[in-house]
Amino acid sequence: MPRPQTYQRDDVVESAKRAFWARGFDGTAITDLEEATGLSRSSIYAGFGTKRGLFDVALDQYSESFIIPLLSPMEREGAGSNEIAAFFLNVKGVLLRDPVSGQRGCLMVNSVAEMAGRQNGDTESRGVAYRDRLRGAFWNALKGTASSGEIEPSAVGQWAALLGAATFGVWLTARLDPVDAAGVCDQIVAEVRSWRSGPSGDAPGLTIALYRQAMAGAVVFPLALILRRDELRGLSRKQLGVAALSGTLLALHFATWIPSVKMTTVAASVVLVTSSPIFVAAGSRVLFGERVSGVAFGGILVGLVGAAIVSGGDVAISARALEGDLLAVAGALAAGGYFLAGRRLRQEVSLLTYVGVVYATCAVVLAPVAILSGVRLTGFDGRTWMMLVLLAVVPQLFGHTIFNFVLHDVSATLVSISIMGEPVGSTLLAVAFFGEVPPWTALLGGVLILAGIYVAVTAQGRAGRKAPGPEPAVTPLE
Repeated sequence: MPRPQTYQRDDVVESAKRAFWARGFDGTAITDLEEATGLSRSSIYAGFGTKRGLFDVALDQYSESFIIPLLSPMEREGAGSNEIAAFFLNVKGVLLRDPVSGQRGCLMVNSVAEMAGRQNGDTESRGVAYRDRLRGAFWNALKGTASSGEIEPSAVGQWAALLGAATFGVWLTARLDPVDAAGVCDQIVAEVRSWRSGPSGDAPGLTIALYRQAMAGAVVFPLALILRRDELRGLSRKQLGVAALSGTLLALHFATWIPSVKMTTVAASVVLVTSSPIFVAAGSRVLFGERVSGVAFGGILVGLVGAAIVSGGDVAISARALEGDLLAVAGALAAGGYFLAGRRLRQEVSLLTYVGVVYATCAVVLAPVAILSGVRLTGFDGRTWMMLVLLAVVPQLFGHTIFNFVLHDVSATLVSISIMGEPVGSTLLAVAFFGEVPPWTALLGGVLILAGIYVAVTAQGRAGRKAPGPEPAVTPLE
């Protein structure tokens, strides 16, 4: 006897959906639907027209109850790589929650695979709509990912198509082995997360800066507490403030320059950030009355050309590239301020006291920036940790500490010119410890950088000898 028309339509559709999901459209007979729904054949035909009609309604209900909630986080404004990773982690959770249901895969993908190529406009149109909405969701989240500098804007469309196809592949793989499909989800998540953090064996730039400063600070600050305790206690508020300002400017240098590399071209970023000697020269002229000769300025320009060659000489023009260029300039200004503050305070404070406060301050400022940025801070291989230690020891403890040492007697301009050679030192470290052979462009650019440093330093030294005079008057910080 047919069920009265007072049946709950949603319950019937849910039961039919499960039957189609378990057996497919072709494998589900009308008798299976009668058994699953409790309706008679005539009631099914009266309520839904045909078996195909009930199938289409079941697909729509599946889309509303499962597909749309799964995709909606990626479709929201401001979505990015976190939402993409969360999507695949949710799919993984569905696959592993129940091995039996996990092996059923996705009803929409199953239906598209089963009925592809048939003269079935309704199911095909639903499949195309699902594919387009899936790609659109990825595209929206990838657009946010590109805006944060994790991928190139030109790659958004390619990644959207690839991730869409990968999603279809995951669901079809689940029909054979849901555990294997869940593993594929993990691999996709690892790839997506690497956009922000770098490959698992590489540390992101902000992480490198943090560990470099933290490791160096962990060495010099305790030494300052032991060997310069009285001097530390005797620092005036202004002296302590200038030292803290110097450390903050160093942190600002890293926090602005590192993101700029992903927003503009490498060449533009490197050249702009290494232009700090120009700003230091201007600041030294105003603050300390220190002049820069024309030949020395020419040496600075030669060094900038060398930096452009080392970085590849690529160029780009776009609003995003302009934003990256401005960040690189901000990094150069911050570096200039760091050297000027050091030049000022090193007239009154010992080296160990100064670098102890500066390096520790820089690490303290960078730590929340790195955490809030979501960059990877752990899980690196031994090679990466070795490089982090080397960067803390060689460029920071030796390099920057020597620069801060000579700031007592040498102008900030000359010191900032000398630091243009840091990329050359990093290249030599890579050759010595990891056998990485640099390209010929790096060698040529390195030669020009060193030549520019030599010209600028010797010219400025000759200019100083020709015009002897008293040291610039410095008002003590009290």
